[in-house]
Amino acid sequence: MDKCLLKKRVFDSIDRRYAVSFLESLVRLPSHNFSPTYAQELVISKLVALGFEVDVFPCETDALFHLPDYCSFPGNEQYLPLVQNVVGVKRGADEKPGSSLMLHAHIDSAEPCEITPDTRTKIVDGRLYGLGVADDKCGVAIMVLAAESVLKFVPELSGKLTLMSTIGKRGAVGTLTACRRGYGGDGAVYIHPAETGQGLHEIKSYSMGVVEIKVAVKGRQGRFHDEIDNSEVNAIECGCRVIQAVRKWDTQRREKHVFAPEDGSFAGFPCTKADIIGCSFGDRIMEDVLSFEFTVQVNFGMDETFSSVMEDLRVWLSNEFSDDPWLSENPPKLSLGARKATPVMVNRNEKIIKLLEKTLTEVKGFDDFIYQYHGASDIRMPIIYGNTPTVGIGTLCGGLRAGVEREWIDIEDFIAGIKVVSGLILDWCL
Repeated sequence: MDKCLLKKRVFDSIDRRYAVSFLESLVRLPSHNFSPTYAQELVISKLVALGFEVDVFPCETDALFHLPDYCSFPGNEQYLPLVQNVVGVKRGADEKPGSSLMLHAHIDSAEPCEITPDTRTKIVDGRLYGLGVADDKCGVAIMVLAAESVLKFVPELSGKLTLMSTIGKRGAVGTLTACRRGYGGDGAVYIHPAETGQGLHEIKSYSMGVVEIKVAVKGRQGRFHDEIDNSEVNAIECGCRVIQAVRKWDTQRREKHVFAPEDGSFAGFPCTKADIIGCSFGDRIMEDVLSFEFTVQVNFGMDETFSSVMEDLRVWLSNEFSDDPWLSENPPKLSLGARKATPVMVNRNEKIIKLLEKTLTEVKGFDDFIYQYHGASDIRMPIIYGNTPTVGIGTLCGGLRAGVEREWIDIEDFIAGIKVVSGLILDWCL
């Protein structure tokens, strides 16, 4: 059958009501952080029914701890056995170099909260609301439904198709485990809505580096009960000056570093955030604050590393306080925090991008694609640990700030996403 005609039949066969119902079922089945991933059971049953070889495995954090992109958030060192990753592989009948495609998304969601106390869903004004619907059960649904739509017409593909439904909210530990387990392809798409207002217009091809730096500022205790003594040094006062210096550092970084490829198709700027502040006091005089600590989260580009960013900040602070009697002799102590991610970028001429552009134009009718940078996107894991060119796409959504507003996805964009991924499978694996 002519491929254009085949695509039309596949697109026309996608049942909106069935697709929305499947996504609602995924949302209603819980898979909260660190909790048993019951929603994976639906994914497993669907993959088995479609003839995929299915691999179910936990997050192997002991084997990941030494890797640069492992994020040591509290709790990430140990996941329960029932927190599972699922990978399905549909082997091709005529596999050739370049014919292996991987699709991936994460199935774990934030915990229920006051805004979203349970896993019920609702549809209002063309939007589907629910816990985890945008982050990222929509992505899981798109890849599964797209595969189902294609296999209904072409039960046996020529190329290999791999679907990964992993644990990904807290540093993509499950995605990293799967990539280290050997899963990848000749090209891959990470399907995750992005709260940028661009929806499927946006192709995520640049994942910025991220490093969290812990900054500790030291104070000094004065003489006990000596009211005329001025020898104490308040760590909070020193810490506030250090934070101001960090902000100045960020300003000059924004002038120095512009994330843009040679063709100038997109640009971004570094972003430095100082937060998570803590203090400790002396054991005798409450005014004597001896320790002030905060974290700095820094985005950086391809020309920097974790260590070079931290060294740049250290040198900046040293110069900034060269005339400060206390901070010059007792400089802020810098150490690596939990969050870290290596920057990656996919060339615009890669096959995965060209075919995505083609199918997006076929489905959505536009060709003015937005190539945007993203902070620590999961596209980096298959690139770094599987040598698989990976980009990201996602439907229009909102509410990714869990606990602040309820998550939603645009249903029309969701259906379009299924068509786009179906078209990509047909272009890549036939």
